[in-house]
Amino acid sequence: MILTAGDDQLDIVASEFDRLTVYDQGGGLIWQQPINGRNFSGAVLADLDGDEALEVVAGDNQGYVHAFSANGDAVSGWPFQVNLDADVRSLAAADVDDDDDHEVIVFSSLTDQGAQHNMYVLDGDASVLSGWPHYTSDDPITGHACDWCGGFNQNIAVGDLDGDDVLDLVFTQDRYSVSLFDSGGVPRDVATDFDWCGDEDQLHWGEVRTYIPYSAEFSAVCDEFTEILEFTYSPPLIADLDHDGAAEVIAMPNVEDVDAIGPMVGSALTVYEPDRMHRDGFAPYPVSDGSIYPGEGSWHETNPVAVAANFRGDADLEILAVHLDGTARLYGADGTEHWSFTWATEDNCLATEPLIADLDGDLVPEALIVAACPGDGASELAVLAGDDGEVRLSFALPFPTIASPLLGDIDDDGELELVFSSEAWSPSIHVYDWPGTSDDCLIWPQGRGDPQHTGALR
Repeated sequence: MILTAGDDQLDIVASEFDRLTVYDQGGGLIWQQPINGRNFSGAVLADLDGDEALEVVAGDNQGYVHAFSANGDAVSGWPFQVNLDADVRSLAAADVDDDDDHEVIVFSSLTDQGAQHNMYVLDGDASVLSGWPHYTSDDPITGHACDWCGGFNQNIAVGDLDGDDVLDLVFTQDRYSVSLFDSGGVPRDVATDFDWCGDEDQLHWGEVRTYIPYSAEFSAVCDEFTEILEFTYSPPLIADLDHDGAAEVIAMPNVEDVDAIGPMVGSALTVYEPDRMHRDGFAPYPVSDGSIYPGEGSWHETNPVAVAANFRGDADLEILAVHLDGTARLYGADGTEHWSFTWATEDNCLATEPLIADLDGDLVPEALIVAACPGDGASELAVLAGDDGEVRLSFALPFPTIASPLLGDIDDDGELELVFSSEAWSPSIHVYDWPGTSDDCLIWPQGRGDPQHTGALR
């Protein structure tokens, strides 16, 4: 959603395959702009010039990042070209350089890029911020990092990990690593427990590979491992689970057999401290049962994903993880599994990133999950009680969707609306009233948490 210039009414920004469309709250067309090819990641809202009027930013699969004003005009200096062979599937916006406007963080799907970068931070005029971009095969800081990897499903999170008032940027990589930089593009070092086959040189996050067993990570490729964890479609999450001032980096990679990379045999939940050590209770990694989603080349490339909130009313946060075996499981900050909900049992089904809100004011947040299976023509919405996973509400939607819905008071009547975007091939927007709700406790009201897609729980 966006506040357009000149009024105080919320409007709906829709990413509709090869175009961006802005509707008013009554469904009237405000403006529409075409982009090159498909818009996979959805639009991001950013104040690019510090004037408090938001711009709409979107990527395409032709290697461009576009920016439009609230009135639909192209912003001067944009679009920015990443690379013509790239698919821009990961975007976020944040005030990275502390200058009171937003920068745009870009992570393309470009793999095997050699001398071509795939991680950028762009200023409001589309110029590249100092210290960026990364990675390439000749990047002097790359070392053993995954310089041939890309992001395929909103693989960015932006937040302050350690309370130093400097934003950190997380990139979950295709293949098997997580990269972490400060706002100036300096990679964060990991604990000295990690090395590269006995090499005593200091490693940074992007140089550590993810394996099962997790103990193999401490010497990279020199210890035996049975499975590889790939973050191909896994958006990262930043959340301080125990409120100690040091936030965790949370993500859900695919579990893939070392001899058959690509097919997904399950999913894992990874929880890392700022020094890349495994959080107590999450090593070894919690792993799902067998995947109902086979992997690359299937009907859609999303899933799995995790969100966090204080679901149980205790001192710490919990993690709600949507696994590839058709379950959503709630884990405590100590790794204890509290409950499990089965959202699908059929092959090839997918579930969206959950939304989190206290819908009925009982101080127990609810989780909203949409599940879809190919060929059935519809999707299912389930509303779960956060403390025990019991189904509060469930019904079939009269349209197919695999996009996270959105909760907000669209018409300013004091009650929430639930907004859906249907499948990209026949795009349409659906808005439902939700009587008896309010926006007093919206915890994670849309995919990636906020209109800037920061993936950080505040």
